Amino acid sequence: MTALAVFPVLWLAWSGVAPRPAGLIAVAGALLIVWSPLLGNPEAAPADLLQPALVPLIMILVYLAAAITVQDAALQQTTLEEKDQALKQSLQDSRRRARLLDAVLDTIDVGVVVLAKDGHVMLMNNQQLATHQLAVPPDSDRWAESDMFVYAQDGCTLLPAADRPLARAQRREAYSDCIIWVGRGTEQRAMAVSARPLNDENGEYNGSVVAFSDVTEMLCALRAKEDFVASVSHELRTPLTSIIGYLDLAVSEAEDEDLSATLQTSLSVSLRNAERLLVLVAGLLTTVSDTIHLEPGELSLRDLAMSAADSAAPRAQTAGLRLEVDAPSDVRGFFDSTRVQQVLDNLVSNAIKYSPGGGTVTIRVGLGDRCAVLEVEDEGMGMSEAEQDEVFNRFFRAAAVKKAGIPGVGLGLGITKDIIEAHGGQISLTSQPGEGTTFRVELPLQPEGLQQSV
Repeated sequence: MTALAVFPVLWLAWSGVAPRPAGLIAVAGALLIVWSPLLGNPEAAPADLLQPALVPLIMILVYLAAAITVQDAALQQTTLEEKDQALKQSLQDSRRRARLLDAVLDTIDVGVVVLAKDGHVMLMNNQQLATHQLAVPPDSDRWAESDMFVYAQDGCTLLPAADRPLARAQRREAYSDCIIWVGRGTEQRAMAVSARPLNDENGEYNGSVVAFSDVTEMLCALRAKEDFVASVSHELRTPLTSIIGYLDLAVSEAEDEDLSATLQTSLSVSLRNAERLLVLVAGLLTTVSDTIHLEPGELSLRDLAMSAADSAAPRAQTAGLRLEVDAPSDVRGFFDSTRVQQVLDNLVSNAIKYSPGGGTVTIRVGLGDRCAVLEVEDEGMGMSEAEQDEVFNRFFRAAAVKKAGIPGVGLGLGITKDIIEAHGGQISLTSQPGEGTTFRVELPLQPEGLQQSV
C-alpha cells in the first residue's frame, strides 16, 4: 500500500502544477495512506502513529527529486527550443542574404567569379555566365578556361593558358584592369579584369574574386578619337608648314627692306604663333602614335632655361607674374635640345596659365645624383592628391581649371612625361590646393640613358 503512494507523488511532481501545494498534498496523501488503517483501529496507540512517519519524509524526497528532474528537463527543452528558433532565424537570414546577393550580382553590369581554394568556381553571376558562353568554342561543351577564346590586348593573339585571368587568380595574384578580349568575330568583347585573393580568419589563402568589366565601347571610342586626332593633325600639319615657310620669308624680306617696326613685329608674332601651333599639332600626332624621336647633342640647360624665360616673359608680364631663373652654375648634358626646350616651355606655360592670382614663377637648374635637375615652381591654383594622380594622363583637366574657364586640351604634361622618359629621366611634382605647384625633372647626364625613340 505504501509503495503505491509513490505513484501519485511522482505524478504530482511531473505535472509541474502548483509545486508547493502539490508537495503538501503529496505529504498529506502519504500520511493518510499510512495512517488510515490505524485511525480505524480503536486499539492503536499514539506511538503507532509515529512509526510510519518516515514514509512522508521519503515521499517528500521522492517528490523533490522528481520535481527537480522535471524542472531540469523543462529548462533543457526550453533551451533547445530557443536554439532551434535561433537556428531557424539564422537560416532564414542566410537565405535572405543569399537572395539579396544573387539579386545584386545579377543586377550589376560587372561579371563576377568567385574561386574556391582548390580553384573550382564557387559563384558566377549571370553577366559573367554570358561572357563565358561567348568565349566557349561552338563545337565544345567544355567550360575550362584553357579551351576558351581568350585573346591578348591586341584582340588577335591567344593568351597562353597560364596568363589567363582565372589561372592567374588561382596562383593568388592580385591585379587590376588587365585588358583581354573574349570571343571571336563581330561578337568579340573587350574586358578589363581585376582579381583579389581572399583570406580566412587565420590569414590563409581561401580563394579569389575575379571581376570582368566590359570596356568594348570605351576602347572603340578611344580608337575613334585617336583616328580623328591623327587625321586632323595630318591635315593641319601640311598647311601650317607652308604658312611658317612663307612667314619666315616675309620676316626676312621685311628686315631686308627695312619696313616699319610694327609690321616686322606683327610678322614675327604671327610666325611665333604658327610655330607654336605646329608644336601643338606635333604633340597631337605624338599622342596618337606614342612615338618620340630624339636627336641628342651636348647642350647647356641654363641656356635653355634662359631661352624659356625669354619666350614666356611677355605672357608672364601680361598675367602680372614675376619670372625668375635660378641657375647659379651651368649644367651641361647630352640631350635633345628641341625636346627639352619643349618640356621647359610646357611647364613654364602651365605655371603662368594656372597662376591667375599673380605671384612668382621660378625656373631652377641644378645637379642631382648623377643627373641634371630642372624645377618649375609657381604660386598658383595647386592640385589635390586625386588630381596629382591623374595630371599626366592624356586629355585630363582638373575640375577647378574647367570651372575657371582656362583654355587647354590636357596634352602638354602627358607629352612632357613621354619626352623625359625617352631621355631615361623622370618627372614628379609636389602641390597643395591654393598654394602652388612644383614640377621636378631629373635627366641623366650620360648619353647611355638616352633612347632614340619610344
